[in-house]
Amino acid sequence: MFRHDMVRLFIQEQSDPLLIRSADPPSGPAPSASEWICQKDRKEFSLMAGYDTLLFDFDGTIADSSEAVIMSWQYTLKKYTGKEGDTDMLLSTYGEQLDTTMARLLPDVPLDEALKTYRDFQESEARREIKLYPGVYEALTACRDKGYKLGIVTSRHRVTTMAIADQLKITDIFETIVTADDTNEHKPDPAPVLEALRRLESEPSEARMVGDAVYDLECSHNAGVKFALVGWSVALKAGIGFSDEKPDLIVENAADLSNMDF
Repeated sequence: MFRHDMVRLFIQEQSDPLLIRSADPPSGPAPSASEWICQKDRKEFSLMAGYDTLLFDFDGTIADSSEAVIMSWQYTLKKYTGKEGDTDMLLSTYGEQLDTTMARLLPDVPLDEALKTYRDFQESEARREIKLYPGVYEALTACRDKGYKLGIVTSRHRVTTMAIADQLKITDIFETIVTADDTNEHKPDPAPVLEALRRLESEPSEARMVGDAVYDLECSHNAGVKFALVGWSVALKAGIGFSDEKPDLIVENAADLSNMDF
């Protein structure tokens, strides 16, 4: 039973006391439609869909930040090495925590300095290039309206994650946002997904993860959560990763995010 059906049923019940109810309402004052949905709809929807929790990676999945990320990397690499990096190599790092990638690619540069260079450039020059992928906003609101518990699991730090989410006007769609600041271990370790599940009071079997990179896939599978790869993944299009472990589903269009069956 979908959200609008629950609202309709609730309204009918208030006007027709003889209507046979699918579930007994709570004692005391009649709940509002939104309270009724919160109490009843999620359980019924979970039973129908097989899961009631959807976790999303951020960069490359919801936010089309590839141009901003590549611009920031090229600026940083050129500053410290005198030359830009290979684009496919940079794409292959999608999903990995920035600190980890930075330490590996620029081992002779103090990490704090390199990170500041990257972030300052992205904030001042590149962040305006970040936008939602086509159809993603509509898909996310459709998922929310169907009763899914929604969360973001990202390797970004909280300050930039929240700034971009606010810029894209999606912050209020999600019930929790897990960033690199919230766990000691990061993708592909299962800790970020498990933290999101803890906050949402969901079990791995009740959840699905959606992402664009092999780090998302491994993090999700390591947590015991099925994984859907987005068809607009820049890493997938470049033929990078996913050779050893396969996603459980590939979602070609954003509109399909609210109707996944796996």
